[in-house]
Amino acid sequence: MNQVLFTLCVSALVSSIYGYSTYKAQPELARGVGNGNYNYSAVIHASLLFYEAQRSGKLPANKRIPWRGDSMLDDGKTVGKDLTGGYFDAGDLVKFGFPMAATMTILSWGLVDYEDAYQKAG
Repeated sequence: MNQVLFTLCVSALVSSIYGYSTYKAQPELARGVGNGNYNYSAVIHASLLFYEAQRSGKLPANKRIPWRGDSMLDDGKTVGKDLTGGYFDAGDLVKFGFPMAATMTILSWGLVDYEDAYQKAG
């Protein structure tokens, strides 16, 4: 059990380092339109990048997270279902539909209502 816990902790640490280095490697996330003490452009970029990193299934060639590859391509196969695709929740191996749907809806709704702001943000 201790070996499994150690492996999980090391995996989480390595994933965090890679994720942070990916974020730091994209200087366009640091610039943008600020409002007061908040840089909403950076928030939008970071949010969208986070959800791109959570994608499951066959990933497109234009993915922005270079260390991510295809995953869970046989998900559901043992019970005769095709469960590939979707998003992981919080980086674990569970795909929750409703919490992720709520967040994605808010981000998408923001784009629909404030498309000009998203374009200004880059």
